[in-house]
Parts: sequence; C-alpha cells; structure tokens
Amino acid sequence: GTTSSISSEKLTLINTSTGENRGLLYAAGTDNGDPYFSISHVNSSLTRLMAGAISTGDNEFAFSVSDGTESEVMRIKKDGLVGIGREFSSPPSGNLEISDNTTSTGAKLVLVRNDSTTGLGDELGRIGFDSTDGYVGTLGKYSAYIMGVATETYGTSDKGARLEFYTKANNTAYNGSPSKRMAIHQDGRVQVGIDYQTDEGMLQVKQGADAANQGGLSIIQSSNDHTWTLWHSTAENLNFSFNGSSKGYLDDATDVNNITFTGQHRCTPSDSTSYTSLSSSVGKIVISDGSYSNLTVSSSGISINEAIPKVKLATARNQKSVFGVVSDSEDENETTRTYKH
Repeated sequence: GTTSSISSEKLTLINTSTGENRGLLYAAGTDNGDPYFSISHVNSSLTRLMAGAISTGDNEFAFSVSDGTESEVMRIKKDGLVGIGREFSSPPSGNLEISDNTTSTGAKLVLVRNDSTTGLGDELGRIGFDSTDGYVGTLGKYSAYIMGVATETYGTSDKGARLEFYTKANNTAYNGSPSKRMAIHQDGRVQVGIDYQTDEGMLQVKQGADAANQGGLSIIQSSNDHTWTLWHSTAENLNFSFNGSSKGYLDDATDVNNITFTGQHRCTPSDSTSYTSLSSSVGKIVISDGSYSNLTVSSSGISINEAIPKVKLATARNQKSVFGVVSDSEDENETTRTYKH
C-alpha cells in the first residue's frame, strides 16, 4: 500500500482497499499436513502463529508460546471448536474447552468487572443458554442464564456476591423474559422460587401453588419414586401428603404450649380389664401387667396402637409396676387422632 510515513519495522503492509474480500495478506497451500502460513521466532519455532493444514491435514489456526520450549496454548479447529491450554491434535471436548496441564488446581474461567464501577445490585457477569432465534444474545432474553450479582459496593475488602438462576417456562415467547428460580446468597442462604430476600432460614422454598401436587418440599424414595410432600395451605396449615393424598397437618391456630409428648402416655386395657372400666376411671392409678399390645406386626399390618403397654387398675398400695394415672380415654379402633389441650 501507500503511506506518507515509513515504518521502522522490516515489513509494513497497509491496506487501502475496502470490502471484506480485500485481504491485506493472502497465503494458500495444499492439504499435505503442513501449514500454509506461519509466523515464528527467528531460527526456531518457540513462538509462532500458524494457519493451514497443521499435522492432521485439516485447515486450523494454532497459537504457540514458549518458555524454553514451545507449547501450544490455543487452537481453532476447522469446525469452529476452540481449545485453550494444551495441544489440540484431537478435537476439543466441546465448542470451547479450557485445559490446565501446568498446575494441580484445574482450569479456570473468570468473568471480571472493574471495582470502581461495581455497586450494590450490579451484575458481575452471566452465562446464557439459548437457541438461534432473533433474540439470541440479547441481554435478559436468554432461555436460561446464571448471573453473579454484587451484594455491596465493591472495594479491595468488599467482595460480597450472590448467584441467581433464571429459566423460561414452557410456551414462553422468544422475546419473553425468564424468571428467577433460585438464588444462593452471600451468607450461604438458598432460596427457591423466591424473587426477594428474607432472613428466615438457610433454605427457603416458595411453593408453586397452594396444593399438594405443587408443594413446597418433596422427599422421593429412590427405588419406587413414592413421595412425601410438605406444603402450606391457604388455611395457613402445614400439610403432609403421600403420593398426592393428604395424611395430616399442623393447625396454625394451635398454641405450641398445648403440644406435649411428656404429660400423657398411651396404654391399652389388659386382657382382664374392660375398656369401659378404664374409660370411666379418670384419676385412678393403673399398673402395667407386663405385656404389650401388638408387639409383633401381624399380616394385616401395623395398627395405631402397636407395641404399647397393657394396664389394669391398681389394687394395692405402693405397687412397683405403677404406669400412671388415667387422664382420658379414646376408642382404640379409631384411625385418626385429634390432639388438644
């Protein structure tokens, strides 16, 4: 090209033409396993940039550096795969592979912004996932993304952050925005289904709806997928369901002082004592007869009164087998219990 000044370099190329087909430097070669373009350190190949049929016969772009011996640090393969950190004579494991063959700590990918411009709530970086529609790459319109957010104004001693996870629901338009599904906060708290910050509990789950099949927390058995679900109803009760069927609840109106498991103990009449006799003997002392009801599980399953002591009314003073004082009675054939003060 032409210029009014002369460079002090050995070769200066100036492109005065415009257009994407107006190349400044053009080199061509054959697929014979050798590069058709190479820039290297004089009398060695310790630092170089190569393009062409490198070792495999495929047209690729490779970058090498040296610290006494040559080491390839990056290669762009013929199909667009990019490998960083080692010699990629074989294809990278993904569209981008980052390797670390020099340390024992593993490869790292870091997204960084300037401290002086980072304030509370500012984005630190994000990784997005999408398909090739008109909004691919448009900020905030990915189908899913992970984002780091500053939780304080940044400085050398102020680096608090949280991670936020976003996804789009099914049937969301390409230009729709994803919703925040989960956040891991700077103090380790994990929030699922919550788009605001509260201070109650290290694990917080906001259920999808006030129904058992959209409950807040489920525990699934590993071999058969049977599921216990814990969920919060519109009546403010804490409900327990098994495979979608309600099994019980804690009433929000109950005074915690009324819930006690130390004041009363269940028992059942001995074979020689009638239920009617015991149920009409509130305030009287009963003793254990040394046997238990349903000590062994029968073929019909475990009953509600499994393995509880059998008792009878005391008939003498200072009996060592005293079980307690009768305070109430309930039908042993009932399958549900109401606990109250």
